[in-house]
Amino acid sequence: MPGEENTHKSAAMPDHEFEKHVIDAAGEFISRYGTDAARQAARRSEELLAAGEHEGHQLWSQIYHAITVLNDNATDRSKH
Repeated sequence: MPGEENTHKSAAMPDHEFEKHVIDAAGEFISRYGTDAARQAARRSEELLAAGEHEGHQLWSQIYHAITVLNDNATDRSKH
């Protein structure tokens, strides 16, 4: 979520594979929800936090962040 650090890393995956996993998930979420993807990811993150699922919350916070970066990059490309 905005202002949160992305500290969750999977113990089973090297950093670069985990980052690719998050970016892929963000891309799929954008394909599914379009312009509503960031809001939906934020909602999932908050629901997991409320349920005490801190790892899930951290993961969805990273997916949210990736969605915002991908959306910003797409907006920048459309301006050129």
